[in-house]
Amino acid sequence: EAIVREGEDADSLFILVQGTCQVIAGGRPISKINNRGALIGEAAILMDGSKRTASVIAETPVRLLQIRRSGLEAMASAHPGLRRLLTNVLAQKREGIAEKVLDLEIFRGINPEDIRLFLADKTSVRPFSQGHPLIQQGEKTAGVYALIHGSLILSQTETGTGIEPIELKDTPLTQGLFGERSVIFDQGSICAVIAKEDVQALFISRDDFRELLDRYPQLLRNCLEHISDYSRSNRDRLDLVSKLKEKLHTKNGGAGARLAANGNEKFFRNELYNALASLLATDPSQ
Repeated sequence: EAIVREGEDADSLFILVQGTCQVIAGGRPISKINNRGALIGEAAILMDGSKRTASVIAETPVRLLQIRRSGLEAMASAHPGLRRLLTNVLAQKREGIAEKVLDLEIFRGINPEDIRLFLADKTSVRPFSQGHPLIQQGEKTAGVYALIHGSLILSQTETGTGIEPIELKDTPLTQGLFGERSVIFDQGSICAVIAKEDVQALFISRDDFRELLDRYPQLLRNCLEHISDYSRSNRDRLDLVSKLKEKLHTKNGGAGARLAANGNEKFFRNELYNALASLLATDPSQ
């Protein structure tokens, strides 16, 4: 059964309570709707005079909450922030922002529609120009970010040792969020995050992210699990660099001597890779 039909005038929007729906545009299936609280048909209602841009068909028995245009206008008059919230939901859907964030592993176990409403209500998209630091190492972050477009460099310095920057391209760091460790533990950031090119990032303030953590304990568990995994892998990485550095001094005197004389970490990384390749070529067991 059709809930809405493409090309028809719109007089209602719907909220999914239970079941699964298929979205069809131009005769082709494009997506499914099966999350409790999902909005259906809001675009045509929010854009006055618009017709339905797609058909939505019940794929299983469904239960829906119907809100007619007149009812929505009455609700918006009583709650002025409602129209802004729904408009933001629609904008983030159309720009693909919500889906990029909602698909992230860090939100597993949480109803996506609850997070969608939070993102529409509490977040903003911030542009950063090339070379601009989003987060400074050692400083508390203003909030939590998720990369939407562009690429970033993550750079960390540990006890005076330069760790090679990690480049992130169109993939949000730490399973979609970065800066969460600083917010959760109220400490300075363990790394710097810098725009490698012009980027856009979704921003959630410290207070709003803490509110989200209080509301969804599963999110806190997911964050702590990631922080634990990242800390473990970072320690392993530092140990590996230390061991390889020792090998350079003991098994490749030339590189080790130049490293000792140079003392430059960028130079060290280049020498490290060259010497490692040489070691593996001559003695694979190393």
